[in-house]
Amino acid sequence: MILDNLNTFLATAIGGLLFKWLAGAVKSCWVWLHKVYPEEKFLVEQLNISPIFIRLSHMKYKKSTKKYQKKQKISYTTIGTIIIVLFLYFFYSFSQLLIKGPIYWIDYKVKETNDLVWMRPNEVTNPFGTSAWKITPEICKDDDKIKKILTIKPQTKEFVCGYMLDPQKRDELEKATNKNTISIISMSTILYLAMLFFISIGCGMIIDVYINKKITILNESEIERYKQYLT
Repeated sequence: MILDNLNTFLATAIGGLLFKWLAGAVKSCWVWLHKVYPEEKFLVEQLNISPIFIRLSHMKYKKSTKKYQKKQKISYTTIGTIIIVLFLYFFYSFSQLLIKGPIYWIDYKVKETNDLVWMRPNEVTNPFGTSAWKITPEICKDDDKIKKILTIKPQTKEFVCGYMLDPQKRDELEKATNKNTISIISMSTILYLAMLFFISIGCGMIIDVYINKKITILNESEIERYKQYLT
């Protein structure tokens, strides 16, 4: 079912454009991560710092980069850590919501009864966190089985079975479900990329402190060698 929905999504104009955009973004990101500016070559050649590490700092460096004071180091490290923890929490919470949420379902509230249900072609079930039940076309055709479902009102069961047993309504439900899935996948992709960006900003602040320290040590060692040479 997941693969079918994914294939359906990719076959749409929006899905195709989103896939091409993601592929282009990944390629551009790969090139950017390996880019080293001329004035930064000393970081790779003398300090053995990976170009990826440099780019993830979101900064450009020179040998003349000023040394961070203690307060700056503490501030950048603290703020960076807070950003990482905060957006990792958002990332985890949103992932849990997607896992438990109706990605491949329609979240529907029956007007006559105010019962909330999750619907998709050939199956209707309870929303996450409510008493478990399930209705399929086979159950709708069996009076004994449908009567055993007591956690929703009879009018809700009539409404649900109306969709389950009417071919036209099932087709409408399938189209609505596919549209809902495409919307959620599209928005989820954008949100995940945004959260990853902010996580990278937090990591970048900590990496920047580390690289600045390495540059400071290099400059101090060169000054010391220069003094020894003069004496």
